[in-house]
Amino acid sequence: MAAAHHNLFHLWRRRGGSTTTSAIVGLVFLVSSAVVLLTLTSRSPEPALSSTDPVLVDLTLVHNAKEKGALCLDGTLPGYHFLKGFGSGADSWLIHLEGGGWCSNLESCGARKHTELGSSNHMEKQVQFIGILSNLPSQNPDFYNWNKVKVRYCDGASFSGDVETTEQKGSTFYFRGQRIWEAIMDDLMVKGLASAKRALLTGCSAGGLATYIHCDDFKAFVPKADTVKCMADGGFFLDIKDVSGRKSMHDFYSDVVQLQDVGKRFPDCISKMDATKCFFAEEIIKKIRTPLFILNPAYDAWQVQHVVTPDVSDPSLSWKSCRLDIKKCDSNQIGVLQGMRAALLDGIRGVTKKKDWGFFVNSCFIHCQSLKDYLWHSPDSPRINNKTIAEAVGDWYFERSEVKEIDSQYPSNPSCYNMEARAEFHSSGMDLDHMNEKRSGGQRYTVYMLQVHLINYLRGSSSFFSQLVPKNPNAVLCFTPLPSAQVERQGLCFGSFSDLHSMVSLLFEARSCKRLARRCYVAFMDCIISAHEFFLGLPFRCLAIVAGPVVSAVVVLFFVVSRPTSATTYEGQDYLWK
Repeated sequence: MAAAHHNLFHLWRRRGGSTTTSAIVGLVFLVSSAVVLLTLTSRSPEPALSSTDPVLVDLTLVHNAKEKGALCLDGTLPGYHFLKGFGSGADSWLIHLEGGGWCSNLESCGARKHTELGSSNHMEKQVQFIGILSNLPSQNPDFYNWNKVKVRYCDGASFSGDVETTEQKGSTFYFRGQRIWEAIMDDLMVKGLASAKRALLTGCSAGGLATYIHCDDFKAFVPKADTVKCMADGGFFLDIKDVSGRKSMHDFYSDVVQLQDVGKRFPDCISKMDATKCFFAEEIIKKIRTPLFILNPAYDAWQVQHVVTPDVSDPSLSWKSCRLDIKKCDSNQIGVLQGMRAALLDGIRGVTKKKDWGFFVNSCFIHCQSLKDYLWHSPDSPRINNKTIAEAVGDWYFERSEVKEIDSQYPSNPSCYNMEARAEFHSSGMDLDHMNEKRSGGQRYTVYMLQVHLINYLRGSSSFFSQLVPKNPNAVLCFTPLPSAQVERQGLCFGSFSDLHSMVSLLFEARSCKRLARRCYVAFMDCIISAHEFFLGLPFRCLAIVAGPVVSAVVVLFFVVSRPTSATTYEGQDYLWK
């Protein structure tokens, strides 16, 4: 904690006097606002959780993982959140593999070591279980009372890397995703998974890819179960060319595969083709024997932004509006996205006739869809043939009917329209390193890490802050470190909170802020993280919803007007973390 304090002080000192003054004044304003609101709310007792509130589930670390070498990138213990089942679901298990992108080199993996995507030291102690993990029958009708587990992702390669050597160019890295998977499954076997009668493995984004990879492994862990199936959400990443003609995703995956020696996870495949190709779901599904459900949008928002139109592929910014909102695409751009849809359908064509497999491919501009209540099962959920995703998955799992729902082309599905405005905030969790490493020069990681240090410093250095924040353990900001990045912490920004950040993002994109470039981002991020950390932690959510955007707007405008042009930008990774 002292190191974090030192780093922040050193960073602010480097920016110059005017920026330091701006930051101090901004923080004073935020603290004062929080004190006023806390005073107003402290007169009434904190309301008890209602039956419709998401349950908070504690983090469990796997204490014998070290002896197995199953460690996060930084050498800390892996973990998961476990909610015990009840009633008719007491002998049924749902395992969810967390997503969060990948790291492709030592610099990006080094950045993740200082986040929950690379270290259990930074993981939330509690998380909300919503969507397919919800314990509410109204939101999760078929799986609400099952034993449910959220496996935390901290290896950077979809739980599939395994490198014995830990020393890499003078630094220590544990590329042990495969061992983490095995250690956590062993731990769950002792807790009742071994006697499961029904089991379902799921995952979102990078966790969805991990679901494809480990589906047959999962069945082998529970051979006595009557029904074992898998459901991969948003994990069918495409090996296609971007708008500049380069295979950016293939190149990126190639670096991941080489760095973490992922190829040995697919011995049969690599004997026939390049190991990178074996890391794509299109090849993995050819060997899967366990019944599997593919949940994937045909116009995956994350893939539109990072596979089809990564920043480096669009120097003219002709895709800038389209890549964030499909309604703003012209006819030629829609044609390109229809080609992306065709590539997805071609990739799954070989398994569509498998009787025990299921599909839900809608025409929404979205990414993961199983971890949000309003996407999974609600009046506003996307539908195909008037069936929500939860209903489709339930019908398939319990064999109530065959489910092979493939939507027609955009814009045919009216239930998707209310999703598009939110798509920017549904990317696959903090893929801070993806595709833009060379262009951003590491700036993206550095901005994010400053926020982490600031949160930890405030939590540890002040009893006032430490009393505020734990009231909502999930009070973590969804933010956009650079205008081209869309970042979300899985399961933390949803509903009205996403709308708050939509407004903040628009302010952040203001021209006056753009002209200040990185300097404005730095000043903005120092304080905006505090605003949301404080206000999302208040006892009453209604006050958070009102106060959040107001304070955010004031802070943004304050820094735009103050124009901290004397600020000094970062000088790289080592500068912040020494």
